[in-house]
Amino acid sequence: MLKKNLERLGSSISFQLIYLTSSNNEIDRTITDECVLKILDATASAKKKANRIYCGDAERNTRKNTTPKESRRFYKNLFAEIKNEFSGSINEALKRFNESLPASVKEANRVNA
Repeated sequence: MLKKNLERLGSSISFQLIYLTSSNNEIDRTITDECVLKILDATASAKKKANRIYCGDAERNTRKNTTPKESRRFYKNLFAEIKNEFSGSINEALKRFNESLPASVKEANRVNA
């Protein structure tokens, strides 16, 4: 479920950036491409991390020997790490995109908001 949601969120944001760029000739396409690639990389990285499973420490390598408390802690930390890295990368890409917007586009967005 997490991987599907990550995929949906990443593709939705990427689509919006591409749509805005294609509907306005003043927006720099190279910066949009960079931002979309950064979002897609963040999505792929987060999905890769979501594939990790808890196997206990080195002495206990089988799943049946782990305690539920250890497992919960592992997944809680894993999801927090995924969330922080994914949202950080998305925020960086969106900041870069917003900084590259021309003043006319920013003014139009303020008027429409």
